Amino acid sequence: MRPFRGNGGSGAVGSAVRASRMTEQDRHAALWDCIVGRRSVRRMQERNVSRGDLEALVEAAAWSPSPHKAQPWRFALVDERRRLQRLAGEMAAAFRADLERDAVEPATIERLCGESVERFGSAPAMLVPCLTMEEMRRYPDARRRRAEEEMAIMSAGAALQNLMLRAHALGLATCWYSAPLFCQEVVRRALDLPAGWQPLAIVIVGYAAVSPPLPPRREFQSLLRYAEAANA
Repeated sequence: MRPFRGNGGSGAVGSAVRASRMTEQDRHAALWDCIVGRRSVRRMQERNVSRGDLEALVEAAAWSPSPHKAQPWRFALVDERRRLQRLAGEMAAAFRADLERDAVEPATIERLCGESVERFGSAPAMLVPCLTMEEMRRYPDARRRRAEEEMAIMSAGAALQNLMLRAHALGLATCWYSAPLFCQEVVRRALDLPAGWQPLAIVIVGYAAVSPPLPPRREFQSLLRYAEAANA
C-alpha cells in the first residue's frame, strides 16, 4: 500500500524511520501529547484542508486493530461545498421530523435545525465512517450475528481514535458527531454510498477557530476495578 502523505510529509514508512531515531521517552511524550491535547472543536476557520491531509487521516485509521483483521469500516470523504450543504439540509429535515413527532416547541425546532445546517454545511471537510459487514463472519444464529456486528462497531471506534490523533499531530482539529445513526438512509442517499455501507458518524475536519478548554475527566482510578482472586 502506498502511504498517503500529508503536508507534513507523513506516511507509514516516514513515520517509522523518524520513530527509530527517537528515544523511548520522546516517543512516549509525543504520543501522550496527542492523547491529552486532542479536543473536540466545533468552530473551524474558513480554510480548506488538503486532500493529502484528509487521506493521511484515513491511513491512520487503517492501522487500527479490527476483528479477524477484516477492517470492517469505510470512509466517505466530503469536501465539496454543494455536497456538504446537501447532506446538512437532508439531515436537518430528518431531524425536524423527529422533533415534530416529539412535540418540541416550533421555535426550538427552528433553532436546533438551523444550528445543524450551519454545523455540517459550513464544515471545511468531513469524513463519514461507515460499517461494512462484507468480510465479517456469517453465523446462522442471531446471537452470534449480533456479537459479530458489535465487534465491528467497536473496532470503528478504534479507527476513529487513530484518525483524530493523526489529525491533532498534523495541526488539524476534529469533532466527532454520531448524528448519522439517527438517519442512516438519509446520509447514504445524500452521499450516494454503496448499499452495504452503514453510516456511523461524521468527523468534521478543519483548522480550529477556537481553543476549547481542558474538558473534565474522571480520575482513571474511578474507571478501574482489579479482578483479584477471592480469598481462600
